[in-house]
Amino acid sequence: LFAVSSALLASTFTCFALAFVLDTDQLPVQVGGWAALLGSLLFAPALLLTMPAVMLVFPTGRLPGPRWRLVVVLVVVLVVVRSLVLLITPYPIDDPGPANPLTPALPELSADALAVLTALSAVCVTLSFGIAFSSGVLAIIVRFRRSLGEQRQQMKWFLAAMVPAAILVPLDLSMDGKSPA
Repeated sequence: LFAVSSALLASTFTCFALAFVLDTDQLPVQVGGWAALLGSLLFAPALLLTMPAVMLVFPTGRLPGPRWRLVVVLVVVLVVVRSLVLLITPYPIDDPGPANPLTPALPELSADALAVLTALSAVCVTLSFGIAFSSGVLAIIVRFRRSLGEQRQQMKWFLAAMVPAAILVPLDLSMDGKSPA
């Protein structure tokens, strides 16, 4: 998971950097728009694989039980729905940023439809990250309570590494460009 998530995170931020640099009308193809779209599509899966997915499967590499699959399916569905919304939304993907390059090929959406899509995107992001992070924390608690001996020591070290990240990442995402003061 760490190998895949690190590659996704690097790709995500590379796409955002390319979108910023290549956001110009002088290129024949909207390279910046395509880079921004790809970066936006990769962001949620990259962040969800980096922390919550690892919290769900550490240290055995498996979910704590078969019922946990429902949580994973729900989060995947929410991420897919948000990705579909990103694909059909015409406004700039990142403020400020290049417009979605797919929208000239799509029918024009009304203001009401755009408002619904924006709300749906926000709900999907909030629910997917909230469910993923809370279930990851719950999985760690469940595994810690069940663990003995060497596995308990692994869980202690894992908790020491993940607690600051589990607090700071959602806090950073909730700031959404606002100053802390």
